[in-house]
Amino acid sequence: MPGSDSADRRDPLASYSTENPELQIDPDDLAYIAFTSGSTGNPKGVLGRHGPLTLFTSWAVEKFGLNESDRFCVLSGLAHDPLHRDIFTPLQLGGAVCIPDPADLDSPRRLRSWMKQQEITVVNLTPAMSQLLTETDPTTTGERIESLRYSFLVGDVLTKRDVSRLKQLAPSITCVNLYGATETQRAVGYYIVPNHSEAAAREALPLGKGIKDVQLLVLSASQQLCGIGEAGEIHFRSPHLAKAYLGDEMLTNERFILNPFTNASGDRLYRTGDLGRYLPDGNVEHLGRVDRQVKIRGFRIEPGEIEAVLTQHPDVGETAVIAQQNDSG
Repeated sequence: MPGSDSADRRDPLASYSTENPELQIDPDDLAYIAFTSGSTGNPKGVLGRHGPLTLFTSWAVEKFGLNESDRFCVLSGLAHDPLHRDIFTPLQLGGAVCIPDPADLDSPRRLRSWMKQQEITVVNLTPAMSQLLTETDPTTTGERIESLRYSFLVGDVLTKRDVSRLKQLAPSITCVNLYGATETQRAVGYYIVPNHSEAAAREALPLGKGIKDVQLLVLSASQQLCGIGEAGEIHFRSPHLAKAYLGDEMLTNERFILNPFTNASGDRLYRTGDLGRYLPDGNVEHLGRVDRQVKIRGFRIEPGEIEAVLTQHPDVGETAVIAQQNDSG
């Protein structure tokens, strides 16, 4: 058994083979199954492929000049999509992966101090986490993080106010609003926030445009391309989408559709369920949801899923679940 002798205790990997297993892995092979909210009370299993996993990291390295000197911090849970970027991007680059002590995550001040000490240069955040990280003015506490140069934000609406607070924490930071879904396997839309954004505005920032090999399409109910300012459902067009939903062919066919403009085999669109519209500069703006789905701290929540569970109780006849926005922060 590996790790049983003294040599193994010094090096836990000493007894394992270093030979190349020569396994053939194709881009369409299954890499993982990720479960996300479902309206029936049962989570949906998304079949993730190997091919899309390298798309974001290769694009981000080229687009933002990420390199081996960058230091990434892991703030996402093991079940949250940003973990892919937190871990695989620095490993691909030869950069550093920095993981805080769980106790540091309980205190924004301790977390800021840790990031400053570790000289973190790249951080992936949800807007909610960025608000916690910047809840006190770092200019009065001496906790500004001069090393931080990129913040990638994903999972919920990002406002100009969120960005302004991050810039107070890290004067050299560039904020990038990312957009994606479990079904796209990575964030595949982006918007680089201009440095001249208004300081205190709560205005939501655009979702942006597609990364390499990705189009953000806003389509009408008849699957026609919407005009500038016209509301429609946002679709992703990309060869790098997830494979399907686990054991649910009907839902797969409903959400992963053939491109109506080409009808070519393999040219698929993913229907996000998000409403949006084109801005005059070609960026896409988010307008809400087609259905009742909400996001809380970056996690997709289906009110219908909670209702389905509650109605299983014999003393519950009907249920109604709503999400209420707290505007105090």
